Amino acid sequence: MSIITPEEVRKISALARLSLTDDEVSSATRDLSGILNHFSAIGNIDTADVPAADAVSGLSNISRQDVAQPNTLCKPEDLLARAPKIKQGYVQVPGVFEESSVS
Repeated sequence: MSIITPEEVRKISALARLSLTDDEVSSATRDLSGILNHFSAIGNIDTADVPAADAVSGLSNISRQDVAQPNTLCKPEDLLARAPKIKQGYVQVPGVFEESSVS
Protein backbone atom coordinates (compact mmCIF):
# COMPACT_ATOMS: atom_id res chain seq x y z
CA MET A 1 0.00 0.00 0.00
CA SER A 2 1.30 3.43 -0.92
CA ILE A 3 1.35 5.86 1.98
CA ILE A 4 2.28 8.84 -0.17
CA THR A 5 0.74 9.75 -3.51
CA PRO A 6 2.45 11.04 -6.66
CA GLU A 7 0.54 14.31 -6.21
CA GLU A 8 2.08 14.72 -2.75
CA VAL A 9 5.54 14.04 -4.18
CA ARG A 10 4.94 16.68 -6.87
CA LYS A 11 3.82 19.18 -4.20
CA ILE A 12 6.87 18.44 -2.02
CA SER A 13 9.19 18.73 -5.01
CA ALA A 14 7.60 22.06 -5.96
CA LEU A 15 8.12 23.36 -2.42
CA ALA A 16 11.75 22.24 -2.62
CA ARG A 17 12.00 23.86 -6.07
CA LEU A 18 12.91 20.56 -7.69
CA SER A 19 11.68 19.66 -11.14
CA LEU A 20 11.05 15.92 -11.36
CA THR A 21 10.21 13.83 -14.40
CA ASP A 22 7.29 11.39 -14.24
CA ASP A 23 9.77 8.52 -13.75
CA GLU A 24 11.45 10.38 -10.87
CA VAL A 25 8.05 11.07 -9.28
CA SER A 26 7.19 7.36 -9.48
CA SER A 27 10.55 6.38 -8.01
CA ALA A 28 10.30 8.97 -5.22
CA THR A 29 6.75 7.84 -4.44
CA ARG A 30 7.92 4.23 -4.02
CA ASP A 31 10.99 5.25 -1.98
CA LEU A 32 9.13 7.62 0.34
CA SER A 33 6.29 5.12 0.84
CA GLY A 34 8.86 2.49 1.82
CA ILE A 35 10.49 4.85 4.30
CA LEU A 36 7.15 5.83 5.82
CA ASN A 37 6.17 2.14 6.08
CA HIS A 38 9.32 1.57 8.16
CA PHE A 39 8.33 4.42 10.48
CA SER A 40 4.84 2.96 10.74
CA ALA A 41 6.30 -0.41 11.73
CA ILE A 42 8.45 1.25 14.39
CA GLY A 43 5.41 3.13 15.67
CA ASN A 44 3.55 -0.16 16.18
CA ILE A 45 6.17 -1.58 18.56
CA ASP A 46 4.86 -2.01 22.11
CA THR A 47 7.14 0.03 24.36
CA ALA A 48 4.86 0.19 27.40
CA ASP A 49 7.30 -1.77 29.58
CA VAL A 50 10.44 -0.02 28.31
CA PRO A 51 11.79 2.68 30.65
CA ALA A 52 12.45 6.11 29.18
CA ALA A 53 16.07 6.63 28.13
CA ASP A 54 16.46 10.38 28.30
CA ALA A 55 19.97 10.19 29.81
CA VAL A 56 21.51 6.86 28.84
CA SER A 57 25.08 7.71 29.82
CA GLY A 58 24.40 8.72 33.41
CA LEU A 59 26.76 11.67 32.97
CA SER A 60 25.91 15.23 33.84
CA ASN A 61 27.24 18.53 32.58
CA ILE A 62 30.65 19.05 34.14
CA SER A 63 31.62 22.20 32.25
CA ARG A 64 33.15 25.01 34.21
CA GLN A 65 31.40 28.33 34.62
CA ASP A 66 31.99 30.77 31.76
CA VAL A 67 33.80 33.45 33.74
CA ALA A 68 36.31 35.87 32.26
CA GLN A 69 39.80 35.19 33.59
CA PRO A 70 42.56 37.78 33.76
CA ASN A 71 45.32 37.21 31.23
CA THR A 72 48.09 35.71 33.32
CA LEU A 73 50.20 34.33 30.47
CA CYS A 74 51.31 37.45 28.65
CA LYS A 75 50.87 41.18 28.82
CA PRO A 76 49.59 42.87 25.66
CA GLU A 77 52.75 44.98 25.51
CA ASP A 78 54.89 41.82 25.41
CA LEU A 79 52.85 40.42 22.53
CA LEU A 80 53.04 43.66 20.57
CA ALA A 81 56.80 43.82 21.13
CA ARG A 82 57.15 40.45 19.36
CA ALA A 83 54.89 41.32 16.40
CA PRO A 84 56.66 42.07 13.10
CA LYS A 85 54.40 45.04 12.27
CA ILE A 86 52.29 47.30 14.52
CA LYS A 87 49.73 49.92 13.47
CA GLN A 88 47.89 52.08 16.03
CA GLY A 89 48.47 49.58 18.82
CA TYR A 90 47.36 46.52 16.83
CA VAL A 91 49.24 43.76 15.04
CA GLN A 92 49.17 44.51 11.31
CA VAL A 93 48.86 41.60 8.89
CA PRO A 94 48.66 41.45 5.10
CA GLY A 95 45.18 42.07 3.70
CA VAL A 96 43.12 39.11 2.56
CA PHE A 97 40.25 40.84 0.79
CA GLU A 98 42.09 43.74 -0.82
CA GLU A 99 41.01 44.72 -4.32
CA SER A 100 43.61 44.02 -6.94
CA SER A 101 44.45 46.80 -9.35
CA VAL A 102 44.32 45.58 -12.94
CA SER A 103 45.99 47.82 -15.51
